[in-house]
Amino acid sequence: MENPKTLQDKYFGEIPLNRFFERNAFPPILMVILVVVGIMILFNLIGGITMVMVLFDEVMRLFNQNPVTATDELNKLMTQRPNEMITGNTVGMWFGLGLPMLWLAARHSSEIKAFLRLKPVSIPILLLSAVGWLLLFPIVGFLSQINEMLPVPHWMDSMEEARKALMSPSFFQNINPILLFFGIAITPAICEELMFRGYIQRQLDRSFAPIVAVIICGILFGAYHLSLKQLLPLSCIGIYLCWLTYRTGSIYPAMLVHLLNNGLAAILGLTFAKQKGVDLEKLGNVDLPLLQMLPLVLICTFLFWKWDAKLKAES
Repeated sequence: MENPKTLQDKYFGEIPLNRFFERNAFPPILMVILVVVGIMILFNLIGGITMVMVLFDEVMRLFNQNPVTATDELNKLMTQRPNEMITGNTVGMWFGLGLPMLWLAARHSSEIKAFLRLKPVSIPILLLSAVGWLLLFPIVGFLSQINEMLPVPHWMDSMEEARKALMSPSFFQNINPILLFFGIAITPAICEELMFRGYIQRQLDRSFAPIVAVIICGILFGAYHLSLKQLLPLSCIGIYLCWLTYRTGSIYPAMLVHLLNNGLAAILGLTFAKQKGVDLEKLGNVDLPLLQMLPLVLICTFLFWKWDAKLKAES
């Protein structure tokens, strides 16, 4: 698929592979594994340290009172101090995901923008990308309901409870809206896209057929969020973002859709947090019986096929 010194790309032409990892013949798959494991550790380490620093007094008090229950109490504390939690998460993303991807790309090629697919696209392509995201809603809702039927291992219960705590009304009621939007919409749209659609998908493209790379990268994106109860819908969104990147040759459409998706979640959370009886986890999903949803899913799948033809023509 490539010669030893360049990478062939439909949109960028020949991309030079002339830096450390390429000169020392690091296999692309090995780099994917190292990044998925290493970045997960780095992101949590930096984010965790940041949160401990801003909540140092509370953290020390909890561990001094009862080290055994300190972790559970910390999860509760996060819902009471969401601004500090979002701050830690945001710092962890920028310094654990986004900036390291730029550093890694520079160790593969002198053409960082080309390697990470930082290619400008037209307004019509961005609009079509948003339309495709809207068509995805029924499919994501359908997969969410299927995912709810799957059993969750007992050892993951604590992680699921922590995730639910972050979707509680009190979390959204106590947070700064600007910080929330920057932390869960803008920052992931940039940092996670640099990691998954920029670096990881590029490396997978070098080892697999494009459609295989799209599927693997999308599933890795779903698994990265460490929530079995959302694995299928998140993987579906991840695959769509990867397909956008493959079809357009740029990660900017994926960044836009990621921003829209997470921004909508933030707006819905802030809007409905004060209303009783609203399940914030299910907001934005189509909540119909599976048999009733199936025709809608099939229709959207057909429209997706037509949409893809249009996107291909624009690209």
